[in-house]
Amino acid sequence: LLGRFVDARKVPALSTDKGLTPAAWNDITAAVNTKHKRQLDKAQYKAKLTRIMRDYDLFKQVKGLSGGGVCALTNAPDLDADVWKRPTKAKPKQAGKLKEFRKKGFEHYIICMLAATPDAAADSENAGVDGASSGSGSGEKESSAAPKPPSHQRRVENVKRIRDGAARSHRNKKSRKVSDDSHLRELNSLVKTIKTYITF
Repeated sequence: LLGRFVDARKVPALSTDKGLTPAAWNDITAAVNTKHKRQLDKAQYKAKLTRIMRDYDLFKQVKGLSGGGVCALTNAPDLDADVWKRPTKAKPKQAGKLKEFRKKGFEHYIICMLAATPDAAADSENAGVDGASSGSGSGEKESSAAPKPPSHQRRVENVKRIRDGAARSHRNKKSRKVSDDSHLRELNSLVKTIKTYITF
């Protein structure tokens, strides 16, 4: 379901500002029913997608909590017990889902990220095409000229801010080290001078 939704969002004729056209949903419903031998209707698949995306939003909130990281193997948020209490207390109805996130992470995270940001899906698809079509030029100009959504700009600014902060921190450490070294040299020189006077 998620994969077909993301694929349909890449096709301008099938996508709308709010999601997909009715024709696209009809195609998805028929394809998923055939694949899994089900008899669900379009509304049921829409409701299922909404539930999954709601879980994705909750997982993003948990990932964004300060005081931890993410397990590279399970994609589960690596947070202290007291940090886990916060979302559970704030959303008691989601306690079961939060417990599942804590153990297993969220298996649909990447595909949901692509579904939530169509530009990310298009970028991931174009990444492989850019190398092959670098000589043509026309397609690249069109894609680079296309306006980016505000969310894209925020992501870029966040990355720049993080990089600038890291670079500034590195420069400060380097300057402190140089300053400390010069103080040590001066101190050593002073000690040598004092020793020279004492020996006389």
